[in-house]
Amino acid sequence: MGLDKKGVIYKDVIFLVLNLVFFSILMIFIFSSSSSAGTYEQAYSKQITMLINSARPNTNITLDVTDLDEEYENRGILEMFKVDKNEVIVSLSGRREYRYSFFSDYDVELRSRTEGGNSYLVIIIK
Repeated sequence: MGLDKKGVIYKDVIFLVLNLVFFSILMIFIFSSSSSAGTYEQAYSKQITMLINSARPNTNITLDVTDLDEEYENRGILEMFKVDKNEVIVSLSGRREYRYSFFSDYDVELRSRTEGGNSYLVIIIK
């Protein structure tokens, strides 16, 4: 049996191309999941959920979101933060969102407030 050199070369080329594709996809995933927007989305949605769960009715909670407003200034605060049924939804990048559920049955309303150059998210629990 003789060696088929064309078959060996094709196998090597296919192996290299598949490795390049795999590592490219891996790097894209790593860079997209390590963006600051995703980290902020998770942190803020979990913190707001914990505040809602531990609050009592007729409570107003004010969060300073000036840093987010400066970094993502193209979007309004109420576009970044939403409450739908029993979920807090945070979408900083506009491309994806992070949802986190809270357990209390309170009606929750979000408002934005700007005061002295600072931006605030006001959480009203009814």
